[in-house]
Amino acid sequence: IYDDAQNLSGMVENVLGITRLESGVEIKKEVEVAEEVIGAAVQLTEVHHPEYDIQVSVPEEILMVPMDASLIQQAITNLLENAIKYNRDGGIVQIYVIDEKDSVRLTVEDNGIGIPPEDKQRVFERFYRGDKSHSGKIDGTGLGLSIVKRAVAYHGGTVTLESQEGRGTEISVV
Repeated sequence: IYDDAQNLSGMVENVLGITRLESGVEIKKEVEVAEEVIGAAVQLTEVHHPEYDIQVSVPEEILMVPMDASLIQQAITNLLENAIKYNRDGGIVQIYVIDEKDSVRLTVEDNGIGIPPEDKQRVFERFYRGDKSHSGKIDGTGLGLSIVKRAVAYHGGTVTLESQEGRGTEISVV
């Protein structure tokens, strides 16, 4: 019951997130400590998936970034959840941040099942769920990466995806 409630809660958060982004509601950006927002997303994900030790690498200097913290936290959480959902047992999940002077690059990487080439462009579409062989085993609405793409675009950024079937996926936001 607890796991089902957590899955339902995540789905509701994603539906509310996409509604918020599409409704035109003004989202307020404030300067935030990037590491704190990332840490909150990692902590939330690890609570739901204690079997994964998410490896985090951030620069030593404090990165102050203008953002809507709750929206970015939800986007990072969605990236981490996908990295876990489509991973292998005992797989790794890493998140790392690089200060690129004029921007910040955040990357989530896993060594899971990867994404077939024909699905790479579609994974950011609303309600699209890849890997049909796992679709019955993996909960979700197909909104997670759509929210990531919209949240990053709202902040003036871009999302890139690198993936090899059977070797894992790397998604970066700048």
